[in-house]
Amino acid sequence: MIKKIKYFLVAIILIFLIIFIKKLEDYKNFSNIYALEKKINNLKEINIVLKENIEKIYNNLYVNYDETIENIKDFKNILNILKNDRLIKILGLENLLNNINDKFYYETKIIEKIIEENAIIKSSFLYLFFLKKEIVISNIKDRKVIDTINDILNRFTYEIFSKESSDKEYFKKNIEIIKNYKTSNKKLAKYLEIYVNQSQILFDLTKDSFSLLNEFKNYNKKLSKNLEQINFKIRDYKNYINRQNLIIEIILQVIMLFLIIAIFFLINKEQKIEQKLKRMVEYDFLTGLPNRYKLIKDIKKFKDVYVVRFDIDNFSYINEKYGMSVGDEVLKFLAKVLNSLCPNYAYRASSDEFLVLCKTEKKEDIKIFFNNLKEEIKKSSPYFFTLSGGAYKLSKKNVDIGKLNNYFRSAIFSAKKRGGDYLIFYDNNDLFIKEFEYYSKIG
Repeated sequence: MIKKIKYFLVAIILIFLIIFIKKLEDYKNFSNIYALEKKINNLKEINIVLKENIEKIYNNLYVNYDETIENIKDFKNILNILKNDRLIKILGLENLLNNINDKFYYETKIIEKIIEENAIIKSSFLYLFFLKKEIVISNIKDRKVIDTINDILNRFTYEIFSKESSDKEYFKKNIEIIKNYKTSNKKLAKYLEIYVNQSQILFDLTKDSFSLLNEFKNYNKKLSKNLEQINFKIRDYKNYINRQNLIIEIILQVIMLFLIIAIFFLINKEQKIEQKLKRMVEYDFLTGLPNRYKLIKDIKKFKDVYVVRFDIDNFSYINEKYGMSVGDEVLKFLAKVLNSLCPNYAYRASSDEFLVLCKTEKKEDIKIFFNNLKEEIKKSSPYFFTLSGGAYKLSKKNVDIGKLNNYFRSAIFSAKKRGGDYLIFYDNNDLFIKEFEYYSKIG
């Protein structure tokens, strides 16, 4: 039994160990997941910042280009780290990460081109103002040409700052007006030719700039969507781990509960066996009364009480004449009567020897007890028998059991010498007691 309990305890300890290891593994997994989530969120933030910077460029707001370049580098570095991340492989995100890498490559190229073209647009736009000034200084007389030059500048100003594309045919028509203007002033002609060429370059760049912006927004949007897909996969994986952990923990807890119940069952069974063994050791099988072993344990706890021992007179004769089964019935009946008169303190010491512990210091109480016992036997017993008793008062705890046994033997000897059915209090002045003790010493 103890061996089984030990096995169950070992099993519980192992389950606790498994749960502990599992918790450590979960902590490690979730740490990796949170680290991955943080990297993906960093990519999303960088992508948003890049979008905002491009919008600032188109809105002619200040942009720190060094910071933009650093953001691009950070994005690339994070992507390189993610390529070697174990969770990326576990979640099967390699293709999605490659798509993000490809999209960001093209997005970066577009950003570079936008920055470059934006610088050219602004410088070309400023150059057109310079050319206008030089043309005016050159004393151009044609009002229509001057108005056309101003109109083109106004259109570019509106187009660059409002981000709305002008009509191609309208622009072509205005350019033709300037081209068709004839002058003998070589310097003016040169400025007009440069103005036409720069206007055409600026027109083409602004047209291309709008397509670049749309292309950038398209890649940026797709990139954000891919990053969100990774986040969704991570969340789904977290939920999967949580569900799996919950199932495992429930199974382990059910097993542990079963083991604990089994241990309680085994302990309870062990206690019952122990109680049964204890009863077998401390209680008489036939009568159910505490035995001599229990008496010796209990008697050491008391003082200033009377201990009374009873022997059935001529018990061997009852066994021989009526049989041992009748003798057993007599013993059981006497045990029942003693237990009713003195509950919990009646004992069977040996074959026909019974003892009771009476919590009194008065001889009269013992005499009354003995008379009540005799009356109950006469009234209720189906068999006729008498008792001889010896009483001794304990005046201290931890009495010498050997001496106490001699006192009882000598007192009962005296009672039997008086014809039985008699109670004697131990007194070393009693003649029969003296006789018994004298012959006991000689023997």
